[in-house]
Amino acid sequence: MSQETLENRIRRRAYELWLADGSMEGCADEYWRRARLEVEAEVAEEARQAPPRAAGSGPAIQNFPHDTPDNLSESDQLK
Repeated sequence: MSQETLENRIRRRAYELWLADGSMEGCADEYWRRARLEVEAEVAEEARQAPPRAAGSGPAIQNFPHDTPDNLSESDQLK
């Protein structure tokens, strides 16, 4: 299954809400607002239930030697 963007997911939900409500005209903003709230709640729940990421699977944080206090002169450390 392809990964659906958040915007497309909200758009689809707003359309479903609109259809279920009898396709009333002039309420697009309200359907979008309701859809956004529902989808954001679903995404938060999916993230909460997702298994933790394996160690080392995220981006590495690099420490550069020139950024450590040991490699700075005394005047640089006071800045």
